[in-house]
Amino acid sequence: RAHAVGSRSSAARGLELAAMPFGGGLVESLLAKLAEMADRSGLSLARLLYIQDSLREAMYKLGVGRKGVGGRTLTLEALFRTYDDDQTGRVDLRELERALRSDMDIDPGDITLEEVKQLYVALDRDGSGSIDPAELVDFVQITPSAVRVIGHKIVAAAYTSAGNDL
Repeated sequence: RAHAVGSRSSAARGLELAAMPFGGGLVESLLAKLAEMADRSGLSLARLLYIQDSLREAMYKLGVGRKGVGGRTLTLEALFRTYDDDQTGRVDLRELERALRSDMDIDPGDITLEEVKQLYVALDRDGSGSIDPAELVDFVQITPSAVRVIGHKIVAAAYTSAGNDL
């Protein structure tokens, strides 16, 4: 989505409001990354986080991060390579949708085709038209504890901006 120079999405404005110093800039960095992804894709921050959680859960069920046969651990990067049908080192929209629907068993009623397309735009940080392993890993590995901190900051900022004390 194109935006006029200097324009800010509601997601970015909301996240800016919540960006209070914490943890040496970790939360602020994550806030900026999530706001950029939400703005680029057209997904709300809440929906983006829901999709992230769905991906994380599906990948866990597939065995990512756990020791498998022979004591080897399946990495997210190795899983990514299985989705790269044409062996380009990048995943296109068709490959991402297949991964979500077939391998991760994510139902179209849970994450729609339009949301898959929006997720694809959100993940394609460099605007290349495809997703590289680092782009997917960065998105999936934003830790749940950091997301909780971000959520608390957003709620607190919205509550106090309405003139209420916590």
